[in-house]
Amino acid sequence: MTRLKDRVASWFGVASCVEPADRAGAERAIGAIYSLMGIPHPEFVWVASPAAAVEAAAVLDALGRESLLEVSDELLDWRIASRNHLAAQPGGAVISAGLEIAVQDLDSTLESLWNLAVPPDVPDRHFLDRCERGQLDASWLAFVDCARNEKGIEYPDHVARWLVHWEEVARCAGPWWPHRGVCIVSDRPSRLVWQQGEEILPTRLHATDGPALAFRDGFVVHAIRGIAVPAGVVERPAELSLQDIEEERNVEVRRIMIERYGTERWVREAGAHLIHQDRFGALYRRDMPHGDDPVVAVRVLDATPAADGSRREYFLRVPPWVATARAAVAWTFGLAAEDYDPAVES
Repeated sequence: MTRLKDRVASWFGVASCVEPADRAGAERAIGAIYSLMGIPHPEFVWVASPAAAVEAAAVLDALGRESLLEVSDELLDWRIASRNHLAAQPGGAVISAGLEIAVQDLDSTLESLWNLAVPPDVPDRHFLDRCERGQLDASWLAFVDCARNEKGIEYPDHVARWLVHWEEVARCAGPWWPHRGVCIVSDRPSRLVWQQGEEILPTRLHATDGPALAFRDGFVVHAIRGIAVPAGVVERPAELSLQDIEEERNVEVRRIMIERYGTERWVREAGAHLIHQDRFGALYRRDMPHGDDPVVAVRVLDATPAADGSRREYFLRVPPWVATARAAVAWTFGLAAEDYDPAVES
């Protein structure tokens, strides 16, 4: 199992590469794929980001250039053939199910990254349906790689020929848009910051010191714990206002804005009301506009006194259904209220 995880992790490294694209390698591999389709090699148009590629693809569409993904099934058929070949092997269904589990975290991680790389408000975003994902095909390629090298699956020649070039593109560049006579290829990002944790693979973009994702044309995405946020939330949290927080309609973004503003400061300045107090702490509630859930936070004292004997006071955000301070503090420890009664609260 460790070897399987290591192989998946190596493909995560491919997907996370921020070095400039190997243009010669990508063009060579894509040209070979065109040859497998019986189509002359294209001219290559390099762009700095997937967002820029979408714009270029829209221009080609307006000029009547055919997308190969719309006029040919070959770019998809070889992958279907590889799936069918694995399923036909003795124990293939079991192997396939196990590999799906092995790559599922990588797959969901890259899908989230893909959605952030070209946000919903980018014009002509539907042209994403006409591309191959390059380095972001890593989860699919990890699946096939593990099948071949860890499970001993031998693929037929016609599948293997496609696979070798597909892997090469992934190791060389970002997404690519194949058209007849021309191919748009995106560079890799220049910055990609993952939230580090106990997971084998990081699963969320996260940066509090700048963009979590950036491309060489200046296109950037700021994200905290995988949630895209306005640049100011990361770059200029001191400039956030109560009005900014009130007007934010996305609940997850607003939660992050409150954190960046400072939960204690927000509770004091936003007019949160004391709704319960006991020896465990004090519970505050602030109703929110737009019919959203209220914000609830518990005020507690640090269990360890400072050198002068004082104890630091701080606030912890808790779910809106919490009704007592004891239940709030218990929740922060993953306990029910009745199970939380330490001799010294912390």
